[in-house]
Amino acid sequence: MARIINVPGEFSKIGDALGNADAGDTIKVARGTYNENITLVMGVILKGEDPLTTIIDGGRNGPTVMGTSGAEMSHFTVRNGLEGILCENAAPYIHHCYVMDNHATGIGAFISLPHLRNNVVYGNRWSGILAWGAKSLDAYIEHNVVLRNGYSGLALKGPTNVVARNNIFMENHYYGVFADPAAGQTKVEYNNIYKNYYPFN
Repeated sequence: MARIINVPGEFSKIGDALGNADAGDTIKVARGTYNENITLVMGVILKGEDPLTTIIDGGRNGPTVMGTSGAEMSHFTVRNGLEGILCENAAPYIHHCYVMDNHATGIGAFISLPHLRNNVVYGNRWSGILAWGAKSLDAYIEHNVVLRNGYSGLALKGPTNVVARNNIFMENHYYGVFADPAAGQTKVEYNNIYKNYYPFN
């Protein structure tokens, strides 16, 4: 039967709770700062108590969060990783998170695209969201605020075919949205793109 697992009530670390969770379980994480690097688990919901005060700090020891297909994560601040959230051929659902102050990309997606909704991606040293060779017909980048990142708000590299809609890309240090020619099938629609370094993109 599905369980609710509490952190730090039952496990002091989020990673330990994930290691003891099964598909269908929900992990609820109380406010606080958790200094660890975690990997999501298929079928497990990971939910913080409050997105501003429930913090996962990666300590620059690799990605703060590694994505897994079929996982769900919400209501966290994800900070101080090499990447904030890294999804390699994995498509989790990430929503209502702050992804900030990571050394490289805030959210990186390679091959497959996570569903990114209602996140704030802020102040990462490279792009806010990077999709490289990512293709998805049923996952979207939507309703996110992506601002003040070191390169582009959204970078689309390689043969990428995704949908980015209803986002705000603001005050990024190069482009609001960068798309290389191989990403020509991507749909970028109904976004607000302004005050980026290159105003035409």
